[in-house]
Amino acid sequence: MAEKLLVFGPAGNVGRQILPHVVGNPKFSVCLAYHKNKPPQCDDPGVESVQVSLEDLDSVKRALSWAPDRIVFMVNLEPGTLPMAENFVVACKAVSPNVKQIVYVSESDVDEYYPTHTAFFEEQVDTVRHVLESGLPVTRMEPAVFMQNLASWMGMTAELAKGTGVVSMGIEPTTPLWWIDTRDIGEAVARVLERDAGREVGKHYRMVGDYRSIEEITEMLTGVLRGCESEPKVPYPQRLVYEQATREELRRSLVGVGIGVDLAKDLALIVSTMHDGHFHIFDMESSEDMEELLGRPTIRLQQYLTDNQSLWESAWASGKGGA
Repeated sequence: MAEKLLVFGPAGNVGRQILPHVVGNPKFSVCLAYHKNKPPQCDDPGVESVQVSLEDLDSVKRALSWAPDRIVFMVNLEPGTLPMAENFVVACKAVSPNVKQIVYVSESDVDEYYPTHTAFFEEQVDTVRHVLESGLPVTRMEPAVFMQNLASWMGMTAELAKGTGVVSMGIEPTTPLWWIDTRDIGEAVARVLERDAGREVGKHYRMVGDYRSIEEITEMLTGVLRGCESEPKVPYPQRLVYEQATREELRRSLVGVGIGVDLAKDLALIVSTMHDGHFHIFDMESSEDMEELLGRPTIRLQQYLTDNQSLWESAWASGKGGA
């Protein structure tokens, strides 16, 4: 008999990568608990869906009244997350006390996390801790930095659109970060869901991928852009150059792409101090080898950049920020 799987946040960066592995999988009967954006899979035969707001306890209870065997739970990297976690925990205990497993894709390492003492990241830690200390049957999956962040809040597409040949971010040029593709995260979550729930509860998976600096990524992207075929509105330089932005420049650019002023200030502080010795994430090790979990090598940054060649080409050729 198929297990009932409830997925919160199915339209998000990670959620939409989980769906191809669980929708249509005979092991699962799936319900998608979406917020504003309704995934197209909601219309697939046999898939149920419910609109939910994690800020509304009654809404969360309605979603959990579906009585799932397993749950995938995620909270976005944004302010105000603790009440969402609190609602989720209360609703689970009240409505779905017999759930076998909650696969929690978390943001923060509550054991050794960023020593920044910003209100934003302190709340992230409190959010994760609240779920982990709830007594619910949690399997925690903690990803490293998303490769997709290069095109989103790290603003590489906006930098390319300036047509200067310079990529400017706050991270020191030679500082390496662990980068992981959301496609790998989605598949890793699915692989854990296929295992015995009882044996997985209590485990903590640190999901890591390619260990690369922004300077290395910029060099890789130079090669990708050389392969572009369309006629650009701005000239392609022979080589992209990476320069570290100041904290104030970074704050302004984050506000410019629509991030709130307070959050932009916190993120600018974090990113502008990203170098060895400040962040434990640089020493992040996988609690179980990702390649063993996936049954294949992880996606490398070169592959991600090449797969998204049209994105970088479009940004550069547009001459417009936020392409």
